[in-house]
Amino acid sequence: MKIGPAFVLCGVAAVAAAQDPGPQSLQPPLPPEAITPEGQTLPPVSAASESPASTVRNLFAGTLAAVMQAAGMSVAVGLTQAVTGGLTNWFSRRTGAPAMAPPLPAVAAPPLVAPQPVLPETQPVSTQYFDPRTGGATAADPAVAAAAQNPAAAGDTMFAGLAFEVHLQDASGATFPVDPATHEFHTGDRFVVFYRTTLPGRMGVFNINPAGVQSRIDAVEIAAGQLAKLGPYEFTALKGDETLRLVLTPCTTPTLVGVTRDIVNAGTGAGFSGANAPAQAALASCTSAGMAVRGVGASAMRTRDIRKVAVEGTTGFALDAVSSAELASGSVAPREVTIVLRHR
Repeated sequence: MKIGPAFVLCGVAAVAAAQDPGPQSLQPPLPPEAITPEGQTLPPVSAASESPASTVRNLFAGTLAAVMQAAGMSVAVGLTQAVTGGLTNWFSRRTGAPAMAPPLPAVAAPPLVAPQPVLPETQPVSTQYFDPRTGGATAADPAVAAAAQNPAAAGDTMFAGLAFEVHLQDASGATFPVDPATHEFHTGDRFVVFYRTTLPGRMGVFNINPAGVQSRIDAVEIAAGQLAKLGPYEFTALKGDETLRLVLTPCTTPTLVGVTRDIVNAGTGAGFSGANAPAQAALASCTSAGMAVRGVGASAMRTRDIRKVAVEGTTGFALDAVSSAELASGSVAPREVTIVLRHR
């Protein structure tokens, strides 16, 4: 399959950045027009898997609280409110913090659109689950569903993975979210993908075209909670399923800790405290010897494939519970999610 011009340019730039021994930018600044208006919703995947009481977003906030504790930072309160609404606006309404963390080294962030009001926390949340490879509805992940509906259980559980949104881009450059489980793209359509990770680490992004050819299009170190953008990409003449593999290898550095501190500045309000935040877990350093050989040889850690994605509003949550053995060692296995986009 021929990859569209935007795909090629992005891929070349990402590989070049990965080969540069100097400091890497975590991601480009988010253009103001890419901010998604609140209130837009995705078409439901399946009414059969709805769970009005679940709050998967709070699992994301809880893991961020644990990351902050492990790094010796004060546990932010108000995190549950800070992740309400569209993915691109997290951490910006209650705090005044930029919607996207600055690249490394820090650069001036673009002006933000006016903050949107926080949705009432008593409003029921509808959650559906789907398989991102097939687009079909699936049963809830047991660990995610149990923790989402039981705050006490969530307090003892961390989750590795990411939250993501696929946005269609129109001729003016404006974007709006679409449901990757049901949306059909056409030749000439352009799209972008936004994502935030629950844990800091190394993120590798790969494209697999309809002919089965895989290429790396991004390789960055990313902080917990940081917003990253992939694209814009364009669909070309060869039709079929276009696949994006997002692989997170959790690890940390002092720089990533600092970025997380800047992002998650939730100020005051009800939220997690030292008593009910998830247990601390110190992650391996991204520069450690173990990280250098991870994924190679007999001692390689197997990547865990997330096949049950929870959808709340416009956002998909690909989360996988971190095991007690991982928590004890600090060596958290890589997690990946494969998003299939249908070009018809």
